Amino acid sequence: MLCAGCTRGLYALSIVGFLSLSRCVKRTEHLWKMYARGLFCVLCVSWAVVAGAAVPSVYGKTNVVKFQTVATDAVKRKIYVGTGCRMAILNGDTFRRDMTGNVIFMSAALGDNCSANVVNGVGVGVNSGVVLAAHSTQVSVFDVTKKTIAATLDLSKYGSVGRITNGFRNSSERQVFFVCVTDPGTPGSGTIVVVQTDIPFTEAKVISVLDMEMVVHDVKLHNATLLYASTAMGLTELYWDFVALRKVRTIATPQNVNDGMDIRVDTAYIAATSKGLFVVDLNEEYPAGGKMVGSATGTGWFGGVRVLDAFALVAADPGMHMFDVSDPTSPTLVRTCKIATGKGWNIDIDPTDKTVFLADYDGGLHIIKLSSFLVPTVVGHFGTGAFATCT
Repeated sequence: MLCAGCTRGLYALSIVGFLSLSRCVKRTEHLWKMYARGLFCVLCVSWAVVAGAAVPSVYGKTNVVKFQTVATDAVKRKIYVGTGCRMAILNGDTFRRDMTGNVIFMSAALGDNCSANVVNGVGVGVNSGVVLAAHSTQVSVFDVTKKTIAATLDLSKYGSVGRITNGFRNSSERQVFFVCVTDPGTPGSGTIVVVQTDIPFTEAKVISVLDMEMVVHDVKLHNATLLYASTAMGLTELYWDFVALRKVRTIATPQNVNDGMDIRVDTAYIAATSKGLFVVDLNEEYPAGGKMVGSATGTGWFGGVRVLDAFALVAADPGMHMFDVSDPTSPTLVRTCKIATGKGWNIDIDPTDKTVFLADYDGGLHIIKLSSFLVPTVVGHFGTGAFATCT
């Protein structure tokens, strides 16, 4: 137990309030001792929450992770992770085997039914002041400074929410985020909903909706006006004019297999579930404004991908695959980091020191350092499951 005698002490807190100290000093001497014990318990519990202690039973499936560096913050590197129906923010300035002590903030359960409100997407705002968490059919907007939910948007009219882009400023006082939404009641449908937050994050609203007429699995910003979406039909180019979003073209890939994606310069990399890794050249010289130029396979289900230098790091069922993509037409598998639980679901990186953040669906968050020769070493763990090394 965190504090001995908490039950009796907390009971005494309610009793002593009804007794007069001047009339009942001797009679209530025992109760006052219990009161002090209860007060200590409250302070102890409060300290545990502030200090970042988390109760392991609140952890759940780990679907998503994001990383951000803000040089002006006291905590410069932050890790944002969905664990079950909660969102946690971790201090990423230092790593330890058990990252529980690095918790800066963990939200309360999102939604009424925790099992049906798993966090499926996280979008981090400019300078880390606001974070969006997608769960079930809602998006919760967190004010990071105040550690509160500033707003919650109900997007049930569009469907179930998924991945979210990080934010960018639509003006000096507003940020926008692009949210992937799928309607389970209408097979083959998909929507991208544009959510705007004001500063200081007291309001959030939908400002634009684009019916994609196909399932959307991920969306990424290429620049302030150009986006790409990983869809059931391929890779769709989108144009944002700061008011509305519209489709430009779709670059064909094998259908109904795409999932998470990443973009580096003019090349897109798609984690293609059971079909491995797809590489798409976005060069305008092609008739469709781009072309799939390479692919590679590996064991397991490919869910998310990030590119580090000349390598594509893929979250997959064994854990993480590493591909040499220096020749985009011929990606080559060079190494696999197998994790005991084996369900790499999503991934992000800190390129400055080659740190990988791997969301393992059943095994929590694994923090992996890569050597100069891309040898992976697990240095930290958070959430459900346990610390596990690469094999």
